[in-house]
Amino acid sequence: MIATSARRRALLTLLVLAAGLAVLPGKSLASTSMAAPQLSSTVVGQLTVAWDTPSPVPDDYRLMWAPEDGDWLSYRSANETERGNLYPGGDQTHVTIDGLKPGGRYKVMMRARDNNGSGPWSAQSVLQVRGAPRLSSDTAGSLTVTWDVPSPAPESYRIAWAPEDGDWLSYRSVNEAERGNAYPSGDTSSYTITGLTPGDRYKVMMRARYNDGSGPWSTQSAMGVQANEPPPVTTEPLSVTDEPPTETIGARDADLRGADSKGDSKGGGNLGRQNLSTDATLSSLSVSPKDIVGFDAETLHYELGVASTVTTATISAGRNNSNASVVIKPDDSDTTASGHQVSLSAGRNPVTVTVTAQDTTTTRTYWVTINRGVTAAYGWKASEDLDGLQAAGNTAARGMWSNATTIWVSDASDDKIYAYNMSDKSRDSSKDFNGLIVAPPFAPQYAPTGIWSDGTTMWVTNYWYGKIFAYNMSDKSRDSSKDFNGLIVAPPFAPQYAPTGIWSDGTTMWVTNYWYGKIFAYNMSDKSRDSSKDFNGL
Repeated sequence: MIATSARRRALLTLLVLAAGLAVLPGKSLASTSMAAPQLSSTVVGQLTVAWDTPSPVPDDYRLMWAPEDGDWLSYRSANETERGNLYPGGDQTHVTIDGLKPGGRYKVMMRARDNNGSGPWSAQSVLQVRGAPRLSSDTAGSLTVTWDVPSPAPESYRIAWAPEDGDWLSYRSVNEAERGNAYPSGDTSSYTITGLTPGDRYKVMMRARYNDGSGPWSTQSAMGVQANEPPPVTTEPLSVTDEPPTETIGARDADLRGADSKGDSKGGGNLGRQNLSTDATLSSLSVSPKDIVGFDAETLHYELGVASTVTTATISAGRNNSNASVVIKPDDSDTTASGHQVSLSAGRNPVTVTVTAQDTTTTRTYWVTINRGVTAAYGWKASEDLDGLQAAGNTAARGMWSNATTIWVSDASDDKIYAYNMSDKSRDSSKDFNGLIVAPPFAPQYAPTGIWSDGTTMWVTNYWYGKIFAYNMSDKSRDSSKDFNGLIVAPPFAPQYAPTGIWSDGTTMWVTNYWYGKIFAYNMSDKSRDSSKDFNGL
């Protein structure tokens, strides 16, 4: 009996020791070194960062970026309140950084974090951000387009061009079977357009094409084509007084919708003018009494809203090259007052600022639309507009929802929902929904569109996927138990590829469909269809 008891005690001791070993902590993040992040850039001014999830899985990550030759601490990102920093959740495997300089090279590093601290920084990765196409014209009637090859490299590109003041759809190139289009292979970085009218100005934009779809359109670049007899070379700065060309984008061309407005290229000069500057950029652009949000020399389009009581605005523009000339239209409405004065009518007031480089050929036009409020009942309260979306990188805004303190805006070309303060329209990135769910046939989720919340859950439609995704408002995590799955099959496409806008009264959710002329109704309780509440025959 004594020996048996001793054996039992020994066995019990071994079991206790084994149990203790079983609960010993595993590998610590302090010794978890992440591999260098993988970088890609398929959109102008945008960088996508992907990584492998370490073990153990962290609570979140800290990701930092800066220009390759810049200092981590002194660099401040144009679209984040904290300098070049993001804090993706531990369940994320990629993020997209917006608002970067097209064509610039950036370095990125990251580390894993949990309640016990942070792991070591990864090795740095460096990549050149995709830039807008660059134009040059050295031969009469031809225009050469060059570009930075995006990462990953595409299968091919689509280049579209038209006269600068013309319509994309109605223009037909004399040397292409299809209107103003060319499709260079993915291993090229230049293309020459021929058969153009010597001396005329043309606009150009392009997009990368992959097996699973096309990327977004680049920013437009514009340039004058070499004339048959180039004008004489001059080394004196010239003033441009002619009416600058205005750009009209053909709204009927569905392929061209959604082109962003970031960046533009510096046009190349003629061979005989290589000693003259081609810099046609601004160093500053401001409006008074309400200023532009987030000016950048590579951003060409701006909008801002003022109250109905504001009848005049003052435009100020500075040149990066002192030999360039600047022309602002409309003309100065009060030459006795300081600065360039523009009289404002109720509604939209477009202003163009055209910079002509010293070579007298390279130009760049900045567009500023000043929206003045309308006093009529239900009139436009332009001073309450959110003018900072473009500066934040929120360039393809689609859906929005607000709790009266914060307004959330979805972006159809990004995998996030941006947050803004209602009080002063400033950014509040701490309330963003980042890294939305990866959903076939495109990943990441390129097209979050309609959004609606009951204050606890945020529901998000996806143009390319037949469902509505649910997220917790508190921590922005996924709540798949509240998803609307398998939305109604609707011709001409099945399943319903294009749910867009959504709204609910708390009992029923109504969903619009881009391809179908009705609004579908669903029960909020169990996500089932309620066709009795459909809006038919729209």
